[in-house]
Amino acid sequence: MKCLFVYLLCLFICCQEAMPVMRRGQFPEFTHRQLDSISDLQYVKVVAGELYIGAKYNNEQDLLILFKKCMFNELMTFYSVGLARNQDIDVAVNPDRSMDVKLNTAYSDNIGPVSIVDGGWIGGNHSYLEAGRLKTAICRAYEFYADGNRLKDGDEMYAKKIEVRVHNQLYDPLTPKLDKDGSVVALTDVLIEEQVNYSIEMGNIFVQVSHTYKNDRSRMIRRYYGMQSMFADETHVMISHNGFESVLGGKSVELLEGSCLGRFVEYNRENSTFQSSYLLPDVGLGDRTGVMNGNVLYTRAYGKSYHHLQESYPMRSGNTVKWAGLYTWFTPLYHSKDGLVYPAYANGKRYLFVDCFNAIEISLESVKSKGLCTSGVVQIDEGIQVEFDQNGLKIQAKGSGSALLTY
Repeated sequence: MKCLFVYLLCLFICCQEAMPVMRRGQFPEFTHRQLDSISDLQYVKVVAGELYIGAKYNNEQDLLILFKKCMFNELMTFYSVGLARNQDIDVAVNPDRSMDVKLNTAYSDNIGPVSIVDGGWIGGNHSYLEAGRLKTAICRAYEFYADGNRLKDGDEMYAKKIEVRVHNQLYDPLTPKLDKDGSVVALTDVLIEEQVNYSIEMGNIFVQVSHTYKNDRSRMIRRYYGMQSMFADETHVMISHNGFESVLGGKSVELLEGSCLGRFVEYNRENSTFQSSYLLPDVGLGDRTGVMNGNVLYTRAYGKSYHHLQESYPMRSGNTVKWAGLYTWFTPLYHSKDGLVYPAYANGKRYLFVDCFNAIEISLESVKSKGLCTSGVVQIDEGIQVEFDQNGLKIQAKGSGSALLTY
């Protein structure tokens, strides 16, 4: 009996030593087996014209996404994103359940509005001249798809890729409909045909947007906010390779010669959650040609973070502009004062965002590959080297910079 007691005591001590101790501000690191075993299957459910999506976030939680008509103009978009506990290997089949943690809520503009000189804001959450009375946009149609199959009310199933296709119209605020007394009673002339396509894979939302102008006379765009974020209760934001900064007091970044700010990452230190908003630089307005030198690329205000896509820009009938972006909610594979590494997923591929704030060396056994070919490096800054081998991913940086990898 005494020998058995000693054996059990030794076993208990060994297990305690093997178990990592997590402290506030530390982050769990997935093993390669855990990272690759997170299912790419999502569960989708349509109820009363609203779309509920569940995806595995990590081994302990599901990521839940709700698409519904919202904001003042009742446009179809992702309304809320959050986390719910689920320790099963597969995503739970009730994505319409309550969220334990809210990550994003579209209480305001989501996929950005447009400001017209002398006409004010149109689209999103904006009423005509902000009077709270007349709509400036309308959702003409929307469709839901799961792995290419169109969904209808009552449908629910597992799927790898879920799509939401939306057609909106934004009204011309400079040609309002008047009554006999000259009072504005409605906006009826279409200024912009807006197409928004959302592709959701492994809980990542890839957005593609196009605006086609229908106006007879030129309209001057005072400002167009494209990709916006309403990440809940963030305490810090990363907008450059200086690392994370406090969000207190707001922040703006001007466009410098040759620069292109394509991504910001928000962080809630209280619950250790993150959101990345990546504007693709090679799609339409993502190259920032619509924002002239000296104007602002990024702003934080009203509890939100904004990409800027157009400023003081004339648009005429037949002009079309496009952009694309990727929203990702993630648990970092690496996070310290010197760097950040996190996974993303889009178009059937895994991606890794690597950010180095200082000279640093990082080894991640959690990310393995048979080898990194040239096509696996989407973007890499000078002074950063990455290497995949049988032991994992190795990152060496001589200073600040970033890389985007696919594997």
